[in-house]
Amino acid sequence: MPLPTPTLLSVQGVLSYANQVAQDPAADEQFIAAIRHEFANVLNRQLLPADTPPQTPYMTLASTSAQLAVSAAQVDFQVRFYGDYLTNIEQGLDYAERKLTAVRGGLEAAGRQASILGLVSALHFSFDQDDAPDEEPAVYIRQHHLQTDAPEDQLQDALVRVALRVRDTYFVNFTLSNYETRVLERPIMPGLQAIRVRPWEGRVQDRGLELAVDINNGLEARVARDDPVITDDGIRAATAMLRRIAATAGPAFAESGAVSLEELVEASAGA
Repeated sequence: MPLPTPTLLSVQGVLSYANQVAQDPAADEQFIAAIRHEFANVLNRQLLPADTPPQTPYMTLASTSAQLAVSAAQVDFQVRFYGDYLTNIEQGLDYAERKLTAVRGGLEAAGRQASILGLVSALHFSFDQDDAPDEEPAVYIRQHHLQTDAPEDQLQDALVRVALRVRDTYFVNFTLSNYETRVLERPIMPGLQAIRVRPWEGRVQDRGLELAVDINNGLEARVARDDPVITDDGIRAATAMLRRIAATAGPAFAESGAVSLEELVEASAGA
């Protein structure tokens, strides 16, 4: 039985510098002004000590549903989808591409240049639907992706990972695993600092397969032996691959382990 149509859970985009940059209030102001149409709110901004790890964010911006963390090493964009965006994958990826393109333009306005692009996404294939397979998600992975004689009733989790090289530019990683989400309804008492949740508590809200996709141009740097320059075309190529993965390549891999490298090359080259 084919898997159900996936939902788009989240997208994370990371633009990393070749070398860490120093905090520059004037450059930060230029960056903020350039991306204000996409990230209108500055949630946090501070001057960090010189010995702070470069990955530590010193500025956080936000839109209505996405956040952007700025550090001396990279700019990290994250969005978790809800409502119609969960099922309208094309709309969700258009949103992510627009945000990332704005961020790259903001870096350019501030005199900064990203060298590495990372694009990470999570797709869920829910088994709590009428058209879903009858097996438990971990058992499905064992039967369709693995050669193991682990007993079905003793199998807790399963994971499959494949990494591909695309056009001497991108590493594309597929990681398939089973997931379970639980809902716990418990009153919160005033003054309670922490709530301990036991593994058996709550009711199972959803279960299925999660396909995590990681696309990055680290291969481009390795092949060229130099720091690449991220462009709008590079962002479009990465999101074009992610669109193809969400539409066809991802479901095919989740269902049977099939991978079409030609399909990914075609998608990225045609962006």
